[in-house]
Amino acid sequence: MLETIYVCRHGFRSNWIDKSIVTGPTKLERDPPLAVYGLEQAEALAKFLSSPSSYPYSPSDPSSYIQPATKGSRPSSDLPTPELVFSSPFYRCVQTAAPTARELGVEVRLEHGVQEWYSNVIDSTGLHPRPSSAASLQTHFPQTPLCQEYGSTVYASKRGESLSELLARAELFADVFINRIEAEYPDVKTIVIFAHAASVIALGRALTGNKSLHVTAGCATTSLYRRKPTRTSNGSLTTTELPVDSTNPVPKRLIPDGVAHEDQKGPVVEGGGMYECVWNGRADYLVNGVERDWSFKDVVLNADGHVIMDRGDGRPHTASDELPLGLPKEFTKYLSKPDPYTPIVMRASPAEVQRLAGHENMEEKDDVERAVIGEVSKGRLERKSSGVALLESRM
Repeated sequence: MLETIYVCRHGFRSNWIDKSIVTGPTKLERDPPLAVYGLEQAEALAKFLSSPSSYPYSPSDPSSYIQPATKGSRPSSDLPTPELVFSSPFYRCVQTAAPTARELGVEVRLEHGVQEWYSNVIDSTGLHPRPSSAASLQTHFPQTPLCQEYGSTVYASKRGESLSELLARAELFADVFINRIEAEYPDVKTIVIFAHAASVIALGRALTGNKSLHVTAGCATTSLYRRKPTRTSNGSLTTTELPVDSTNPVPKRLIPDGVAHEDQKGPVVEGGGMYECVWNGRADYLVNGVERDWSFKDVVLNADGHVIMDRGDGRPHTASDELPLGLPKEFTKYLSKPDPYTPIVMRASPAEVQRLAGHENMEEKDDVERAVIGEVSKGRLERKSSGVALLESRM
């Protein structure tokens, strides 16, 4: 059972120092490498993650950390090291993940489900960039093996996403990814995921079930999520799953403070997310602590209060260029609740994209929540009437 998940943001980007840098070795638009300082942060992060229990718990700002509050949680001094490493396929994230993978002696598995967030593209301006395959990226990381067999759990829309769609992507990813990892790697208990500020925040909310959770997302910071102890029908606390139905790969998990049950759609979990946040953006292993923190309050809105649209790559494209999109069909077996993301982004795509993906005539889903996060409008509102990207500090 997957008990512990470390979630880290990439290190300091080179184009924060030199704004003329718009790409890197991959030549992909909006794929800048880390600065030398960011590489140093990645090394410090690797040393920390390879032996987290060796670092005394002494955050400079205790109020920014969430201590385990659930009875039965293990003390923070008893910390496992990651057994698998996952990373957004953008170059800066793989750069950040590489030292940790080398320290642990494991491959990096590329996961588009935690890739960068781009707002919706302006019509007729092209699509957003998507990094190349593991085979292509491997040429840039000769000392760090990238897993060639692993396929991403979820793919973000190249047409961009609204804020609610980003959160839906994270919710879908958390649901399917955890079930998938537990089925494909049944002995693995601890993993680490390297991602971007927006996806770090969205994933934290999905894992905890707290849709207003504040997640500190500074460069190379680490948040730790631990499986909540569960209460069986006789009142005892446990983190052990019930037996898995051989006809359904989705585990029948215990409900926090409750018992497992099923409805006519299969195993379900109630009572919020299955994980508690133990560290929120820990950075005491970094020389300068938390830097370049970002939150949804930093999103740029237009005069109508909507997230501004962005320009695509300016290139012509066909329907097949938008694929894959959403949840691949081979992973639908790991769904434990309705897909909150794929139907939305499929309906926003042309009919030919839906046909190629095998999703023609998709119907509206009443159970898909698309509420816009109120904190955006409460944050720093920068009124703009034309398409410019979200604040650069986010990416």
